Amino acid sequence: KGGKGGGAEAPVDEQPPAETSISERSELESGMLLLQAMRRNAAAARSNVAAAPVHDG
Repeated sequence: KGGKGGGAEAPVDEQPPAETSISERSELESGMLLLQAMRRNAAAARSNVAAAPVHDG
């Protein structure tokens, strides 16, 4: 193949097939949902700790 022309676009044959992009997108979405759930759990745990009385030994 010829040398790179300096264009920012990737060649068509290097782009992933539609199936891969769809599965990657669903993985990304599930990861984001998991992250949001973890954040929610962390926030709830923090508020629970703040509301609970502190016992020092």
